[in-house]
Amino acid sequence: MQKKLLILIIFATLLTACGIKATPTVNTPTTSSEPSATGVAETPDPSQTPAPSVVNVELPVTVSDYAEFLSAGAEAGAFHVEFDPNRGNALQLDRPHMPTYTWHLNGTEANQVEAVVIEFDLIEAVDPLNGGYYGYDRGYFIGIHNFETIPLYPVWVDDNNRENLVGFSDMYSETDRDMMLLFPELAVDMQKYLQQDGNHYKFVIPYSEFQNAPKDLTLQFLPGTTFGDLRTSVLVKDGVDPDILDKITQPIENSLEGDVFEDVVLPLLNVPQSDLIPRVDVESDQNLISFVGGQHVMREGLVINPDGSISMPVSMYDLGKYADEVQGEYAVVPEGLVSVFMTFLQVDFFTNEQRRQVFDFVFENMVDENGQFSGIYDIEQGKMVATDRKVPALPILSAMLLRADLLTDAEIDLIINSIIANDIVRVDDKLYYAPNGLCDDGVMDFKLSNFAISAKLFDLFVQYEDERLDERFGGAMLMEGYTNSLQLILEGQEQNPTRLPSSELKVIFLKDGGYELQPSETFSVNDPFFSMGLLVYEQFDLYVNNFGIIRVVESNSWLNTLKNNQDGAYTSQQEQTIRETTVLYADMYNAFKIVNTYYQSYLDIYNFMKIQPASNRYASGYNVNTGEIVYVNVEIPFDEKVERFAEHFGSPSASLNWLNIAGMPNDEKMVKETAHLTMINYDLYVSRLFSNLGGDYSNPALYADNGFNIWGYDSLKHIMAFPLPGRSTTRFTFSTSGLNFNRENPGEFVRRKLNEVRAEENKLTKEDTLPLFYDHIPSAIIIK
Repeated sequence: MQKKLLILIIFATLLTACGIKATPTVNTPTTSSEPSATGVAETPDPSQTPAPSVVNVELPVTVSDYAEFLSAGAEAGAFHVEFDPNRGNALQLDRPHMPTYTWHLNGTEANQVEAVVIEFDLIEAVDPLNGGYYGYDRGYFIGIHNFETIPLYPVWVDDNNRENLVGFSDMYSETDRDMMLLFPELAVDMQKYLQQDGNHYKFVIPYSEFQNAPKDLTLQFLPGTTFGDLRTSVLVKDGVDPDILDKITQPIENSLEGDVFEDVVLPLLNVPQSDLIPRVDVESDQNLISFVGGQHVMREGLVINPDGSISMPVSMYDLGKYADEVQGEYAVVPEGLVSVFMTFLQVDFFTNEQRRQVFDFVFENMVDENGQFSGIYDIEQGKMVATDRKVPALPILSAMLLRADLLTDAEIDLIINSIIANDIVRVDDKLYYAPNGLCDDGVMDFKLSNFAISAKLFDLFVQYEDERLDERFGGAMLMEGYTNSLQLILEGQEQNPTRLPSSELKVIFLKDGGYELQPSETFSVNDPFFSMGLLVYEQFDLYVNNFGIIRVVESNSWLNTLKNNQDGAYTSQQEQTIRETTVLYADMYNAFKIVNTYYQSYLDIYNFMKIQPASNRYASGYNVNTGEIVYVNVEIPFDEKVERFAEHFGSPSASLNWLNIAGMPNDEKMVKETAHLTMINYDLYVSRLFSNLGGDYSNPALYADNGFNIWGYDSLKHIMAFPLPGRSTTRFTFSTSGLNFNRENPGEFVRRKLNEVRAEENKLTKEDTLPLFYDHIPSAIIIK
């Protein structure tokens, strides 16, 4: 009773907004489940509309790759997957050659096709926790790929970065079809549609999964697996075109259609082409950098008030029910500090004394004694208001750490300890990062902006091995919770037909251990998730390998303390050894998982954008279900043309984020198109609008009244400290781990290692419990 009461008291202190409307996807913990709610369409009420009959049309089943590793099984129609003897032990373990079945589907016949069905019998697989081929017990991967080659080199190469690229090319190659087949993580996972009956596996995949772009449905079987009775079909409405299979499997070229500058920008602005920045200026990124770096308008407009506060226009922030508590037009909104601290990185604009002045203001006014950010500082009243408004601290801290040299350890530890104590919750045996709380009815709300972090955060976690935290394994707990929540963000994104991430996501945990995902309907590219994440992405690779699991893998000394224990009755010291080892693996596992989840998210967005016609490209917002533009509500009183442009494309920071998304997969045409758009967008404000208005450039109203958030990301000053993705080596990190992170989680790793010192009759299984490094955190009680 005391435990239950404690949990309810904790949850009562957590703030949660629970008002997002969307169609849920249900995810249950069992392997035998019905398709999610985004699956096959619900049958209409027969009393209103007669349901059309549906028939199965068989799809051909042909091995597209690595057929040489298939041999006939003992049963009729069964096949066994052999190991490639030439693959080499390390590569065989980490990236085996897998016989692959591929079906190219173009998504053009949504009115006729309802679903694609794949079914097979999984007869045998490698034993779970196998000491030689760990993680192979899953037997297969099923997902949707987009097999278009991603170049290795960035778009902008010059004398400054060419030498670094030579070393990079020695280690890696372009990401082509062959590479993607070795990395099933790059596919959109279709496991959520599994319906399992014993060893019979059936996937009913909604045809909507194949819309918005030609896609390749891919089924791969791991070595050591025996399968049989593989069948595929499409569910189509009775009486359709007999050539339906030819139509839905017809290859369609993916290429940028039309020209955004000629087809959209010029008509919106209705000015001669010569009045705008020429295309030739984007042949190098240095023109954009120089243009942004030298603006006197921004130099005069980025004003720090005498008390260290920053004048943020209240109208540009979602204050919800707290908006009425702010009397003036300007305030310091805690979540707005993320862009402020990134803007600080402009070297010659600010002194360290000015930067520290803002830090002092924040700690004195916006951080309480427990390290939590809350409230709003109303500049007109000169005081904090809405003090019960809790604000997620992790993005703010991540931005502050970009200038960690100006912070004390005590200041950093205060905030990070608060995040661990207040923003990490446990549901069953999983930790989650819940910056907006968890309701006692199981509802957890996220904003995409809650997941804007910098690579400096990884560096901090490495330092915390020295036990600076209140929690012995606090850093590992935060990384574990963050990883699991970020995975929910990606799952919600890939639930949307467009594969665009929603600005908000509601997660509803169910009493049976499953959960529902309810993404909001809109996507906005003008979000810190992109403004910070895309620029710092390359830096993550500098820190992920600093975590300490490699020495644990290479040395089994920790196992020597456990080899005499065969019954699982561990001493407290042995339990601590297990926890410490699990943490070392979990830290690196989660670090790689976080970086690669970001990459998968960016890749999904890019794959949506590259098939859009010019009229639908690079808008500030979209409907995540239909892909239609969500226009910006902005008023620019003295320039109707710029207003029309801003309604479509948003402010300069939105265009910049599209440039950086295009830079992740090194798409030359898209990079140069978005770079040109970014320079035009920025120039419209800085050289045209503000210059024509004249007046006092230090007046915040000059910017705010024209939809320009100068202390947001619209000054573009945050790009001055980072190489743009279009000129840097941005790549997924799956291949750099040397470990099987794609198939083996921390618990499986430790169980497998423990089995090395156990007798055969005492081998652990995946179901056996082990001490957890967060055992002391009570699980939430979900009350319906």
